[in-house]
Order: sequence, then structure tokens, then C-alpha cells
Amino acid sequence: MTTRPTSLLTLATLLGCTPKVECPSGVLVGDAGNLIGLDWRTPKDATTWVEYGAQSDRNLVTPTQEGTEHGHELWGLPFGMGASWRAISQFGNDEIVCEGSMQTEAVTGLVLEFEATVDLPELQTADPFLMITYVRSPLLLMVIDRKGRPVWIHHGPEGELSSQMDFAQGSTDLLFNTFDAGFDEDTSRVIRVSLEGEVLEEIRTPEGHHSFIELEDGTIAYLEAEFGEWFNEEAGELQTVAGDRVTEIDPDGSIRVIFDVWDHLEPEVNNRWDFSFYDDAKDWTHANSLRHYPERDAYLMSLGNPDIILEIDRATGTINRQYGGTGGYQFAEGSENFSFPHGVSYTPDGTMLMTSNINSQIAAVEYSIDDEAQLLTEVWSHGRDESISALALGFAKRLENGNTLINFGNNGTIREVTADGQVAWEVKVTNANVPFLGDPVLFSSFHLGE
Repeated sequence: MTTRPTSLLTLATLLGCTPKVECPSGVLVGDAGNLIGLDWRTPKDATTWVEYGAQSDRNLVTPTQEGTEHGHELWGLPFGMGASWRAISQFGNDEIVCEGSMQTEAVTGLVLEFEATVDLPELQTADPFLMITYVRSPLLLMVIDRKGRPVWIHHGPEGELSSQMDFAQGSTDLLFNTFDAGFDEDTSRVIRVSLEGEVLEEIRTPEGHHSFIELEDGTIAYLEAEFGEWFNEEAGELQTVAGDRVTEIDPDGSIRVIFDVWDHLEPEVNNRWDFSFYDDAKDWTHANSLRHYPERDAYLMSLGNPDIILEIDRATGTINRQYGGTGGYQFAEGSENFSFPHGVSYTPDGTMLMTSNINSQIAAVEYSIDDEAQLLTEVWSHGRDESISALALGFAKRLENGNTLINFGNNGTIREVTADGQVAWEVKVTNANVPFLGDPVLFSSFHLGE
């Protein structure tokens, strides 16, 4: 129910120097039930914005608008809670402030519910929101706030999985990947959805899985499964083997293969060879993360099963660097080898960061890179002394303030950690025993624009 807005007028307004402004009333827009729209007119040009938040906490601010017609959407409010706002119209040095409040609609029966078990704002980035996907079916895409409360949800296609979601380039639209839950048929695609929950576009990504990227020009790069026949001398038989490609789709729909592991590596039996990822093929490379670095126009691709990470030149499709495996960079004395690398990225300092899973114990690990000696040296880790159990997935990314965002795979725990290892923020899934969470994204409300 909407309360009657009140207007707080400056002295200049009382003296008749500032135009009268009709205060807006909040209206729920879209189908989500927690997106509030405020619209009002000013009799002459004004700068307007809205300060708002859950209950009386007005920690969110909309981007400013100029002119006489003003429409602001209050995004990022928890479901089923009171929201309050201050709508501000500025005329030069004078302001008119209207206050109001409203109740958002509740949502029940979520496949994922979170609880913030550590919350130390003074140690965190300023980003108030976390974007996450539930990899398993029924597919659910969510944004939660720092208290673990859902502020945006979207149910994906029935019987499909998703491991990644992010903002589309230069837009408030969201992109997520999706593929068949049983890997029985090729339904892979990248879907564009608006903040209001409307599906705007579906981009077919044949045999796609795990990870994708939208480049600055709108090109979609993704991991594509590539099947081949290989004679396994140990087993004495010809076997169908699943390798991987890096494939790009231009905005006009044309497709090209940038890199194919079959052209550069020889299949090798590993301890995950018979993993049931594909019913009819041996699971050779199991590529699981893909990043692009524009300054070197190179892809960073992790191959989980053989414990290999590749840096690939986008223009030539050749390998710039191979970390791990036969002929690749090895590990300096005293540095533990990575195992089933996942969520791999370069940091701004030129180190390499990832999660490593050894005997179902997951941790975030960072290595410095010595190109001359072709050595990796462990320089930082988090979680090794905690015996955090996880069977799959994982993610680690260095944030702008030097903290690290870590997803501990299907353990259901996500942390923001300081450089000295202190947990600044932690959320846990509370209603699922083995939650499979995709790559998370921390972001600010200012990212959204209007």
C-alpha cells in the first residue's frame, strides 16, 4: 500500500522562488513485484534523482535526469519488505524533496535461499548486489543484496541449466547461457533478458556449455564441445572423445572457430575420463571457464580434467602459454599444483587466480608467472586450511579494492576476502544440501543506469 508522499521544501520554495512540484506516488512495474516506478513533471528544467532503500535504509541512488519529464525505477529492493524513498528535484541551488514509502510483494518457494553469515561493510567493496545462477534444474537466476535477500529473480527454461550470467555490453539487460540438463540434446544458447524479466533475444550457440563472453562489439565467444574418434591403446579400442573449442558468433550471426584442442593437444586418459558429462563420449578436456583480455586480444581457457590452462591468441588461434600438462609451465618448488582448475582469471597484477579442487577439497589459489623459466609460483591462497568440501564448480576473481570474490563450488558458500585472508562477507545457501552455483558477479546499483 502506498503512503501519501510529503514534500520537504527549502526556504527558497517557501518564499516563492522555486516552482511547485507535484510529488510522485510509487507504482509497482513489471511482473517481479519489487520494481517501483516514480514519475513526475517539473514546470521547468530540473535535475532529479531518488534516494531509496529497504525500510528506512536509503543506501541506493538512481542516476540523475535532466528536463521536465522524470521517470525513475527503484531497482534492487528486497521482496516482501517496506521500501522508502526521497524524490529530489533540484533547480539550481534549490531543492524540493518528496518522501514516500511502499510495500513490495513477497516471493515464496525459491529453490535457493541465502543467509549472510559474515557482513563487515568496512572491509567490503562498495558493491551492494551479487548476481548468481542456480546451475541445476529448475533453472533460477537471482540477484541478492548483502544480507542475502533476493532483489531480482528469473526462472529460466524448463529442463535446462545455466552456469553464467552477466550484464550485456552497455546495457541494463542481462545475458545468461543455457543448455540441456541431461546433455541429451543440443539446446545451447545465450538468452538476453530485461530487468523486467522479458526475454528479448535468444542466440543459438551450438554444442555450447559452461562459459561464454560478450565482447565489446557484441560478438559472443563460448566453449563448444567437439567430439572426435581416438584409439585408446590402453583399452585397446577406438573411443569417442569429447574435446573443446573456442567459438565466436558475430552480431550478424556468422560463426567461426577460433581454437580447437584437437589441433594442438593429444588426448590423454585422466582420472575423470569416465565422468558422465556426455553419455556417449569420454570426457577428455572438460573446458569450464573462458575469459577474454582485450589488451592482448587473448582468451584464457581452463581445461578441468587434464589440469591444463591455455592462453590463446585470438587472431591466430595459437597457444601463447600453456600452464600445466606435458610441455606446459610447471610449478616452482614449494608450490602445489592446481587440480581441476575452475573460474580462472588474470589479476590486474598479472598473476593467475582460480579455484583448485584436490580430493574434493576446494580453495582459491593465486600464482605468479615466470615466462622466462616457465614456472608458476603460488603467492596466495584462501580456504586450504578449512577443508571446504565441494565436488564441482568454483570461481575466484580479484576485485578493484584488492579483495577476492570466491565461490566455493557446490558447497553453497560465496565469500569476499581481503588480501590478508579476512572474510569481509560470506553468504551461504540455507535450503539445499548440494547447491550448484554458477559464476557470481558483484556489482553496484550505479552500474544499471536508466
